[in-house]
Amino acid sequence: MPVPDDAAEHGPRFDELRALFINCTLKRSPERSHTDGLVQRSAAI
Repeated sequence: MPVPDDAAEHGPRFDELRALFINCTLKRSPERSHTDGLVQRSAAI
């Protein structure tokens, strides 16, 4: 995939990317699960 000329100047863009987060944790505690923590951190990016 060719890199546009402006990408070298401004860096790559990820505006068009989408993600689906599925949390299948079985933890029944009110504490945040490790999976939920990872989902929250990566969704904030």
